[in-house]
Amino acid sequence: MSIQPLAPLVPPRASLESPYAGPAPATTVPAGGWRVLHTLSGRDWSAAEKRVVEQVRWLIEHGHAAWLAAPPDGEAYRRAEAQGLPVLAMAFERPWRPSVLGPLRRIISDNRVELIDAHGGRDAKAAIACLSLCAVVRSRHSSQPLRSSLLGRLNWRRGCDHVITMDGDTRHHLLNIGLAVPLRSTAISGSAEDSMEQTLAAYWTARRHARRRIFPSVF
Repeated sequence: MSIQPLAPLVPPRASLESPYAGPAPATTVPAGGWRVLHTLSGRDWSAAEKRVVEQVRWLIEHGHAAWLAAPPDGEAYRRAEAQGLPVLAMAFERPWRPSVLGPLRRIISDNRVELIDAHGGRDAKAAIACLSLCAVVRSRHSSQPLRSSLLGRLNWRRGCDHVITMDGDTRHHLLNIGLAVPLRSTAISGSAEDSMEQTLAAYWTARRHARRRIFPSVF
């Protein structure tokens, strides 16, 4: 996958004390727009799945390229397909299997995806296999507390370029137990549509981190 050099843009600075990244300037959009793959491992239709489908629709309506990879028998897949959104059938029950990782990497390469936004635990594990190809964001929709472990810290801190939470308390919880770090985590607020500027700011930060990670000699 060919990745163009970064444009000389400056991302917004967020206070480490604030759980919110603040509004993103228009310059947090790459030349040609974003190319984002959203992934879901769940089959239900809860607030999280609804939000993800709305994010895919928003990106497309604003001139970006976006896809949803989800189980074909899941409600999010069905509803996104009914709306005419680009959907890719993919189940993530066993995220480390070659039958999952191979197709996922091909999707990234064939569609020149710049960033994966993983919204579930199993699909986030599969996305780790794509760190050599693109930026990876891990979005946490639930406010349920998590337990910290060595493997968990490796998955969260080494397995993605940025963490997004839906509220400040969840972000601070992840920071307190060592699953996230301040400069690579963002708490967004509001509906999917209202928070997309904050989301794009987080994407931009993830993109910068990924390019330094993939091409350390360039930076």
